[in-house]
Amino acid sequence: MNRRTLAFSLAATLALTGFSACSAPGKTPVAVNDPVSAAANTTADPVDQLVNHYDYSYQDVTQELFELSPSTDPIDQFLPAPREENFLSEQELTNLAAAIFEKDTGLDFSQQQFELVFHRQTWFDVTNDLVDVTAYLPGCDETQEPKTLTDYANGNPTLTVSAQLDATTGRLLSYSGSFTPQQPVTDDTRETVYLERAKALCAAAGLGELSDCQYSAADSFTQSLWATLDNGDRVVFHLDQPVLTFENATAMGGQGRVDALLKNEIVDDGGMMQ
Repeated sequence: MNRRTLAFSLAATLALTGFSACSAPGKTPVAVNDPVSAAANTTADPVDQLVNHYDYSYQDVTQELFELSPSTDPIDQFLPAPREENFLSEQELTNLAAAIFEKDTGLDFSQQQFELVFHRQTWFDVTNDLVDVTAYLPGCDETQEPKTLTDYANGNPTLTVSAQLDATTGRLLSYSGSFTPQQPVTDDTRETVYLERAKALCAAAGLGELSDCQYSAADSFTQSLWATLDNGDRVVFHLDQPVLTFENATAMGGQGRVDALLKNEIVDDGGMMQ
């Protein structure tokens, strides 16, 4: 594992928080040439299909990452997570993240290697055992970056996609992916475009419907969308072209986390009609 690859893992992990020694790579993919199409062509849940029928390659870089950036603060919010028997397996967590990535981006990640970092995070009175799962977008690696405005317009300017999953349940708690609208976003279309992008991620991750949608004040590139999930959790989407980030603020830190984030937002009290 070279330092550049670890730096990519560290950057993705810190972006999400902010998201054992190297395992053998995941099993060789089984006979599913196109996992996205295979999942779409069945009435069963696509995520279950991917988890049960395709094993993606992964590497656990937890030990290397924490050795590269050790913490000396006993109250640090970001510490290695002791492995518990009730954790999902590394392969299951990798497959869950891959299913979300593929459904959200429409890209095939079967040839990508996923990097896993397990850590324990405490915000306010909530402690979570998390796994950060990160992969380069298909067609990108640490040496391949968009070079021109055309690349940015026609491709995905973010090199990686990352998710934080609950290590026990596999539930998506935060996400960093792409946000590249096909058409220019205007003042008249912004809220509709942003809401559709947020709904698409929720559909990809099986998070259910959004309600009580409220927007922060926006400039031409940045806006936050607050919403409530079916279970009552408050979530926030930061839409900063060309990047989308998502956080389940309630699950990550309870009402304290929600209140802390809202202090930095100017939210439209009127909400938005669904």
